[in-house]
Amino acid sequence: MSFAHEIKQEVLSQEFAVEQAHAFVSGLIGASGIRDGSRIVVKINDAEISKILQDLIKQLEIEYEFSPENKNWIIVKNYNPT
Repeated sequence: MSFAHEIKQEVLSQEFAVEQAHAFVSGLIGASGIRDGSRIVVKINDAEISKILQDLIKQLEIEYEFSPENKNWIIVKNYNPT
């Protein structure tokens, strides 16, 4: 496992306050998401990191689904960070 991969896992496994979690997810979606109409496709290559991110998005009650193209990609629907 690479150093960068270890850091990503460590950051994602931390407990976030709600405001911190929203800021983190907003930044991640903004940095790595690709807008497709009202949807944003977040392309995650690692299954473990994708699962951690899915759990965080679910806790924040953000509407999402899985991409039919890749099981680790997350499609965020109607997301407007506040």
